[in-house]
Amino acid sequence: LVYHSFFTAVIFSALCIILMFIVIYRKQSGVFILCGILLLCIMLSAAFTISKIEAKEKLDGLTAQGEFIVSEAAYDNGDGLTFTAETLECEYLNRGDKIIMKYNGPEIEMGKAFKGEVRISCLKDSPLALSYYSEGIYLSADLSKVLLTNNDDFILKGISLIRSYIKSAIFSHFDKEEAATMLAILTGDNRYFTAEFYRNVKAAGVAHVMVVSG
Repeated sequence: LVYHSFFTAVIFSALCIILMFIVIYRKQSGVFILCGILLLCIMLSAAFTISKIEAKEKLDGLTAQGEFIVSEAAYDNGDGLTFTAETLECEYLNRGDKIIMKYNGPEIEMGKAFKGEVRISCLKDSPLALSYYSEGIYLSADLSKVLLTNNDDFILKGISLIRSYIKSAIFSHFDKEEAATMLAILTGDNRYFTAEFYRNVKAAGVAHVMVVSG
């Protein structure tokens, strides 16, 4: 609700609070009280997410130097490589902030740390913006002037090797569309979905199957 109408979300939150007071006043079962509290917490969390998105959108168009680590393996979208990275140190970003990197250069392995210059963009016009928001990703960036460093994450490197083996096995035995779906369910890697297909998956309400299982 909060993604599509902040006003509706506020009204819904108010109704949840009123419901909570009613069940307390009428001394109803603790289960109703717990549900009311959980609903309120969910709405507060959503409101916090919206405020964070708005804060990150103010960085649109800025250029910064920083150090990052690849948290999702790169894929070729036909116009260069795209991958997810976490911030280690950057003047405009907090440590741990996730960002979608667009890069024209040699592939950087998952778990590898690097320094580079990023031109930051917000995601509000992306067809997958809501999907990115649900994963805690609020920005994208064009990456240049890359220099590899020694702050690698060996756990992520190990995960990358396992994923690569699974991906190779699946794509060698199934057609691309079926393989993409199986890979997402097994590893949470949805990079091989088309934007249209992933929108349909989310509209059908089964996107969690593609990422939670992985």
